[in-house]
Amino acid sequence: MVGMITLDRRGPDHPGHPRPEAGEAALGYLFLPQAWGSGYAAEVGVAALD
Repeated sequence: MVGMITLDRRGPDHPGHPRPEAGEAALGYLFLPQAWGSGYAAEVGVAALD
């Protein structure tokens, strides 16, 4: 394991929520330093959009 990702619903009260009426999700990730710069965050983002 090199890290973890989260995909959470964002409620209208979440700071920085651009559209209160939209059901949006927040993508988060945390990787071990030795995994930084390996492109994992980009892969996670693409996979989440698919």
